[in-house]
Amino acid sequence: MDECISVASKLAEIYAEADDKLKCQTTVHRLLAFVKSNGTKAQYRKALEIQLPTSPIYDFLEGLVPHPSQTYIRVAEILEAEEKERINKEIGERRTRLGARIGQVTAEVQREVFGSSPLESVYQNIINWITDDEVRRQYEEKLLQRAYDTLIVLNTSGKAEKQIQVQELARGMVVVKHPFALAWDIAIEWKDAEDLSQWDPSIIWEYTQNFPERGLAKVLAAYIKSEIWPFEVVPGQDENEEESIEQPPEETLIEMAVNNNST
Repeated sequence: MDECISVASKLAEIYAEADDKLKCQTTVHRLLAFVKSNGTKAQYRKALEIQLPTSPIYDFLEGLVPHPSQTYIRVAEILEAEEKERINKEIGERRTRLGARIGQVTAEVQREVFGSSPLESVYQNIINWITDDEVRRQYEEKLLQRAYDTLIVLNTSGKAEKQIQVQELARGMVVVKHPFALAWDIAIEWKDAEDLSQWDPSIIWEYTQNFPERGLAKVLAAYIKSEIWPFEVVPGQDENEEESIEQPPEETLIEMAVNNNST
């Protein structure tokens, strides 16, 4: 099947060089239909690459093949299914080893799979090509989640670089106020600040509004109302509202502890 894909791709290139759009397009369509029916998921994914901007015939067939975003999404779906199947299979096999611990085995398998996966770059290509803002946000979430999951299972090597990537992706979501909890958790919990006054009060406030049921949001809401709030401005407070909303520090600490323990 791999040889078939290679031959058909070369044939499509020959038709493109001969300026024969009909034969080139027909060859591509027949190749994809054949591989989809008779090949593996990996082989179909490889065949789909003939329609991508990285293909030597893409410029020739642009407008006659699906938009790159559609093809990248299909490639991403196949990769996701392949990875899920591989991870489950490897974990199932390795967990039976003497002394194996499920947490350690899972991290080991994910580290291997994620490390050799092109999925992050595929997500980025979807983001770059897609024109639907809602779909773009979905794949921005997927990209951040994958980068974060990879960071968690990485060994020391490469961890610092990955952390920078994760923080940049999260920061981008927070800047545009996209309510994806992981991004906001990172923006707040990973803040490198010596004291609370170095936090961004607007981000703290928006977190409490976007995720009011989360334990951290409840803690921060109590913090905002307290006398230990280090900023002059209280986000969300009406200018005419009395400053009496502040509560004694001891009451704030009790409320924060209760909210934190309830999660």
